[in-house]
Amino acid sequence: MCPSVLSGGIAYDTESSRTIVDQTNRQYTTNPLSGIAPQFGGFILIPYKQNFLINGYLYYKLSSLSGSYVNPYGTSTSFTLTQNFISAGVILEWYMGRSPWWIGPGGQLDYGTSASFVVGSSTTGLSTNQFVGLFAVTGYDFSLSNDIYLTPQIQIGADLNASPMIIEGNVLLNFAYRF
Repeated sequence: MCPSVLSGGIAYDTESSRTIVDQTNRQYTTNPLSGIAPQFGGFILIPYKQNFLINGYLYYKLSSLSGSYVNPYGTSTSFTLTQNFISAGVILEWYMGRSPWWIGPGGQLDYGTSASFVVGSSTTGLSTNQFVGLFAVTGYDFSLSNDIYLTPQIQIGADLNASPMIIEGNVLLNFAYRF
């Protein structure tokens, strides 16, 4: 039987510079972005080989990133980019012997459900985006009881279909309940 797991937590996300296009087709080329993203969902762990698990997951992620761009007057303007996603992905977890520490590659599809761009008191709706990402990840499974875990992770990767490509770094802290 493959363990099913309910999970929730928070991520600290950083992204490279990118171009944001609002609903009026105005483009904003941003400086690097950072912020938090609460997420909740679940995953299934499928044993693959000794010390290998396939982690298939589905999350709802509420991302709020802050950054700045250079406005037409040549000064920096601060903004907040809010995007909500349904994220589906797979991680191949390779455990280091009997240790709860693991590393592996992963892939993820982020399906945008809503997006907005806030500058000062002005909010502009954005088209939702779908991103395809590949990343390297490492994590550790802290057992708090037989069924409850604290699972910190570090991911570094890229959203390949963004133009220009978005380079990301994420630190995730999730609580997981195995049933």
